[in-house]
Parts: sequence; C-alpha cells; structure tokens
Amino acid sequence: EENPLVFWGPCNVEEACINLIGLVTTGRYHNKSTSKEMNSLIGTIINEKGTRFRQKVEQWFIDNTSCKVDHEVPIKPGKKLNAKIDLGDIDVLVIDEKSKRILLVECKDVNYGRNPQEIANEIERLIGDSEEDNSWTKKHIKRHEWVKANVDVLIRAYGLKNELFLVDSLFIVSNEIPAPYIRAMPLPFIAYSQLVRNGLSSLDDILSMQESKLF
Repeated sequence: EENPLVFWGPCNVEEACINLIGLVTTGRYHNKSTSKEMNSLIGTIINEKGTRFRQKVEQWFIDNTSCKVDHEVPIKPGKKLNAKIDLGDIDVLVIDEKSKRILLVECKDVNYGRNPQEIANEIERLIGDSEEDNSWTKKHIKRHEWVKANVDVLIRAYGLKNELFLVDSLFIVSNEIPAPYIRAMPLPFIAYSQLVRNGLSSLDDILSMQESKLF
C-alpha cells in the first residue's frame, strides 16, 4: 500500500531496541547500508569476544593439565616458527611432553546458525567451497601441515627433547553448532561446554575418532 498504517506501542519499541542491541553486541548485525563506523564497531566487538574466548580456552588448559601452553603463536617469517610465508597464528598451542603430543587449537567464538541461511553461512565460513582456500579449516590445515613438516623447529623453539611428537589439531567453539552434524568437516570440532564437562577424555575421544585423510 502507498500509505500503510503501522500500529506500535511502548512495548514494541522496547522489544525492537532490545533485539537491535543484542544483534550489535553479539556481532550478528548485518545490513548493506551499515555505515563504516558501525562496521568498525561490530568488527571491534567480534575481535574482543574472540580474544576473551581464546583466553578462556588457554586458561582451561593451564588449570587442568600439566602441559606447556602458549597462545597466538605466529607461523611467519622472522618468528620462532619461521615459515617462508605468513600462515597466521596458532590460537592455543598445547605441548604434552609425557604423551609426546602437540595440539594446535583453533578457538572460535561463534554465533550458532538459527535458520537455514545462517547455517549455510556457517558452513561456508568453516569449509568454504572447493575452489577457495580462505575458510577457517583450510587456513588451519595449512598451519597444521607446516608444523607437522617442521616439528623439529617447534621442538627447538620450546626446548623440548628431540623425540618423536604426534601433531594433532582441532577447533574449540564457544557454542554447539549444527554445521559439523550436517557436513563432514576436515578437522574435529568440540564445544567448550563439552570440554569443561568431560575434561581431557573428550579430547582423546574426538581425536581418536577423527581419521582425516589429510593426516
């Protein structure tokens, strides 16, 4: 209609404001006409949430294991994990000298998909398509493959005994997400709540079940 009637009241306005604020503060707000300032704010919020979640995961390993734990370990030229190209950072690096296992943990503070479109976007971020290599998992696989091929560099960098270490990788996400139940993932995923609830046994179970053709 040219002149539609819109009925609203204080409760409608309050609910709309609460919903809008929730979308912004959780980083879910998307609009083609969003200003640069709003996009910058949302980007800052997402980065801060991601950092807090990474710190929480790191602290869990510090409090619940006797492993060496490091965070935001760069794999790039000139760093202690000196690669020819910039492969990004390992969010949380866990080194278990007793079991001779090196664990590369990718931490993701995610907003789980609530409808088909959000789930499709979630899958795209996680695994991308066959022609792209910028998805979360593909980026991490590159770091995993580098560490596996250059484990001696990591051993020297962290003063470990020159022994055979197994290199594992997984994603720890802030919430249970539907994507891994819908599509096969190249890396194992576990929700932080499951890690807290079941402890290290949950990691052993998920890593032993994961037989990725890449590794």
